[in-house]
Amino acid sequence: MKSWASFHEMTTVRKAASVLFTLLLLMFFNGCRGCMEKGEEQEITITLQTEKPTETTVSPPTTKTQPRVKKRAPEASPMNIAPQPQKGSDLELIQSVLDRQKKAFETKDLNLYISDLATVTDKETSGFRDSFKKYDEILVEFTIESIDLKGEMAHVTMLQKTRLRLKGSDRIQEGLMRVLWGFIKKEGNWRIAETKKVESIH
Repeated sequence: MKSWASFHEMTTVRKAASVLFTLLLLMFFNGCRGCMEKGEEQEITITLQTEKPTETTVSPPTTKTQPRVKKRAPEASPMNIAPQPQKGSDLELIQSVLDRQKKAFETKDLNLYISDLATVTDKETSGFRDSFKKYDEILVEFTIESIDLKGEMAHVTMLQKTRLRLKGSDRIQEGLMRVLWGFIKKEGNWRIAETKKVESIH
């Protein structure tokens, strides 16, 4: 309280603005509780006696807290990173090949059909085209029974059900057989390397 009294006495004397401002800084950094409790009176006194009010800013504490809030806001942005999609398993990739083959047969899409073959000659392509032209309707269904995976090779045993209608005819041909398809993996994609009939069921 003595320090506050001495300061109050000094305010009665006209001093230069630079001297008062220096005393204010000294009292602030010394942590004088009496000065902090009467901070409002101190600010009014300095404003009346100082000829340069722009130098008596008491706002440094508030200007320091505002940047802290702005710096914490960007920290939440990494939480919005969406996880990356995963590649399908070998079973899913092989199933997608069968789905495309089904679509190729039923729409008689030659380009889609040969896109999943590991190798194909011009002669084979011509034969496939002629086969598609023979039918007005082709329906096919594949049901996987087992898959034998060995590295970059796979053997798929499945039931193949077909329903065919010859061009210009109402005659329907239906069949059910067990088939074995051989696949080979090239550049991450499964291709059909061979197909053969195991047995006719009916």
